[in-house]
Amino acid sequence: MDLDAKIEHETGLLRMPPKRGALSTFIHDATGQQFVLIPGGSFLMGMTASEMAAALREVSYDPDIEFWRANHRATYARATPVHSVTVQPFLCSRCPLAGSVIDAAGTGTSWSVHETAEHAGPSAAAELRAEATSQVLAHYGWDLINEAQWEYVARCGGRDEWASGSHWRKAVEALTANPRCSDTFTYANRWGIWGLALGEWVADQWHDDYAGAPSDGSAWRDTSGPPGAVRGGGVLHAPWQDSDEAISSHVAARSGDGAWRGVFRARPVIPLPWLRAEFPPMSASEPIDYAAVVGELEHELRAAKAREREASRERSLKRAEVQRSLREDAQRGSIRSVGDDGVYIVKLAAANGILRRPDIEPPMRAGEIVTVRVVGSGGVPELSLVSRDS
Repeated sequence: MDLDAKIEHETGLLRMPPKRGALSTFIHDATGQQFVLIPGGSFLMGMTASEMAAALREVSYDPDIEFWRANHRATYARATPVHSVTVQPFLCSRCPLAGSVIDAAGTGTSWSVHETAEHAGPSAAAELRAEATSQVLAHYGWDLINEAQWEYVARCGGRDEWASGSHWRKAVEALTANPRCSDTFTYANRWGIWGLALGEWVADQWHDDYAGAPSDGSAWRDTSGPPGAVRGGGVLHAPWQDSDEAISSHVAARSGDGAWRGVFRARPVIPLPWLRAEFPPMSASEPIDYAAVVGELEHELRAAKAREREASRERSLKRAEVQRSLREDAQRGSIRSVGDDGVYIVKLAAANGILRRPDIEPPMRAGEIVTVRVVGSGGVPELSLVSRDS
């Protein structure tokens, strides 16, 4: 019996037709919920200071806004220390639970869709409370994805840095308008996992950082009870007003249930305890000083802002000089167009100008050569007539 057939036998799911280059995918026939076979492996979980600096550059961080600086440092602190985690193979839902799947459970669970969504029907990824999440998943015999599994999937085994892959900006804005679970799964990541930026419950309880976190890919729980940690969430903030909101789309960003309204999506997983393998742990590099790395980035960004201010000042001076010389020097041009009210557009060497002479007789014609002087600025500078040259 091959692996896919064994998964069918053990889980009751049905194999879907294979697609070239895609991971094996299975479907829950009663609900249409699709599951992807995630390969096991080890990866570095958390955010290095250099990764944080690269993310800040990506989200147009402004080092001169103190509020952003404090919040980004807190984001970094919550995602440290970086540590090696080994994740065993498991089945991960391609998308969070849709409203239709929740309704089919018959638990009477209420759900909603993010208020910015244009599509709020039962095929949308649903938001629900932590207690309701546990009830619905228990009905189907599924587990809730845990924090280590979520980041492993979001990183596609450790390679990616943004939820929904390299086109994360487009993906987040698309999901904001239409969080619909469909067969196309547009903007899924390279493993075919969709909706990672929507904001999801994970099985772990909330911890302020990773000090003492498990390394075996299990959920980090101290007591029984509903989930309390949340991963993803760029959609909750988009369209972003600042870099503090945009960075919530990074795969290492994490938060607790107090970060929003207490309603998030739920992504089911199915463990495969019989499919275990040994994976050597990753070597985490020595901690990098956050202040030094981000300080270097801030120095670079401030220097770039200073260069842009100087370039803008030079451009303003150059424009002023051009305007001054135009005002002082008469120049030749040709009539480009004639208006019924005696307004003429004159083509000059550097730009067009506007000449208002309803009193001139005989009226000038298009193509006539004139000598003019600039007397006013604006989008189309005002001109005075010196002479008609033809």
